[in-house]
Amino acid sequence: MNGLKNDATKSQLGNTFQLLVALEACFSLQEGEKIHIEMFGDISKESDHDSYQAEAKHHLEEHNLSNRHGDFWNTLKNWVENKDKLIIFKKFILYTTSSYTEDSIYHEWNQLQNVEKLERIKKEGEKKKSREAAFRKLYEFIFADEDVLLDVLEKVVIDSDQVNVHQRLEYLKRDRALFTVDESDKVSFIRGLLGAIILIPTDPPHRWDISYEEFKELVTDHIERYTRGDRSLVDHYALRLPATTSGYETRCFVQEIRKIEHHKRIDEAITDVWRKNTTVIDFYSEDAIFHKDFQLYKDNIMQELNYRKDNFLEDCQGEAEIVIYKNSRKFYNDAMIIPPKPIGRIKYNQDFFQRGTIHEIVDEGKLKWYLGDGV
Repeated sequence: MNGLKNDATKSQLGNTFQLLVALEACFSLQEGEKIHIEMFGDISKESDHDSYQAEAKHHLEEHNLSNRHGDFWNTLKNWVENKDKLIIFKKFILYTTSSYTEDSIYHEWNQLQNVEKLERIKKEGEKKKSREAAFRKLYEFIFADEDVLLDVLEKVVIDSDQVNVHQRLEYLKRDRALFTVDESDKVSFIRGLLGAIILIPTDPPHRWDISYEEFKELVTDHIERYTRGDRSLVDHYALRLPATTSGYETRCFVQEIRKIEHHKRIDEAITDVWRKNTTVIDFYSEDAIFHKDFQLYKDNIMQELNYRKDNFLEDCQGEAEIVIYKNSRKFYNDAMIIPPKPIGRIKYNQDFFQRGTIHEIVDEGKLKWYLGDGV
């Protein structure tokens, strides 16, 4: 079926591309940062470290960014025109699905100094062509004040060859924040986030922006909706080894194992701690519900360990030091084989994660393996 002549599907794909890029930017936010949409331009990031204002240009098919293409020149004109309002941003980014050739004025653009950038575009503008009225108007506006232009060009970055709107959705599905969402639910999950972001300006003060804290709350709420069933802890690092064990040797949990002369267990203890910590960092760092559930889980593990320790302490009353050391190692082994317990919504925990958590408790000084102290 053919649409009307004024079918706006392609332009709407451009809007969708912009929103997907904005959503990606939200996923990379750090504490205290904020994303603005359509306030200073397409997408802007408010940050003390890497603020930017970005214009997102989408082409469904393969597209060449020619030397006089409006995607670049119109964008540059807007940056020059609004320089004073955009002074808070450290970068101006042209984010585009277009490509360019090696003989283009944009070749290796991001490695150029602002003077070199100016020389390139000036050289292009000095070429007179028969049909250039629109370009000439842009060029003359941009070059009205070369000092202003140099300040702008200092910040201009071209981020080309971006995947189009269809591929971008697939790219988003691989974000680590979605690892706990079933594959079949990921598109719906992303649509839910986009829908919530689109509705932001409907509420007072009618500004289209979202902070790190607001986005974190939004993602947590959506993850809760899409992960109500039984879940398994991510086992991505279950069989992996740390690149190095340096830095662990002086840790309290290692010293406690040495104290009971259980040296053969040190390497596996370090590995479990690394696997546990890396799993949290890579897959659960932004999951506020997980962190709340983990603290309760950790407290319950601590309570069980204390009960088990009391049983072993009973067997050490009046015993020789050699027996105390033997029972201390038995207590350690007994703790390491406690069946993995659920962590809130995560019904199926991993052995390495629980062992790593136990070592974390020891590392915090809340548990000792040696039974000779009577505590």
